[in-house]
Amino acid sequence: MLDSNILISTIEWIGEKWNNYLSPVSILRCYEGGVLLRLGKYKRDLKEGLNFKIPLIDEIHTCVKTIDTFPLSPIDITTIDGKQVSVEPIVMFDIHDPKKYLIDTNDAAGNIRDVSRGTIADYLTDCSWEEIKEKKTLTAIKNAIKKECEPLGITVYKVFFARIVTTKVYTVFKE
Repeated sequence: MLDSNILISTIEWIGEKWNNYLSPVSILRCYEGGVLLRLGKYKRDLKEGLNFKIPLIDEIHTCVKTIDTFPLSPIDITTIDGKQVSVEPIVMFDIHDPKKYLIDTNDAAGNIRDVSRGTIADYLTDCSWEEIKEKKTLTAIKNAIKKECEPLGITVYKVFFARIVTTKVYTVFKE
């Protein structure tokens, strides 16, 4: 007797393969962006709704393009006035160019995290503790991240600090 989990997995696998390779149509939802590749080469951007494709020849790649946020792991820096500071940023963004995001960039999601962390750390090390707490600092950081993320197909709208604290650093040396 066939196990029901195997049967369900098989049906899901067949449905996925049908949709990805054999179906002559693909439907993009209003919150998705996508691209069509023909024999592995970029052919065109896709529009919301019904999109036609050639089975086995064309493949479709999609991404969610609506506004989203992601938290960054804490960033620890030393300010120009010698304070140890830890911030936990949150970046609000959306994907404005699915082709850049999906094709022209390798691991865009990882890249936006790396670019954001690097930009924030670089900017904050040139600030004093008092400057870090000012709103204009967040605006400047947002603008710097926005400029770096534009080539990735990403628009950055806002940067927040979920947590911002001064910390003490202890160094232990072993011989």
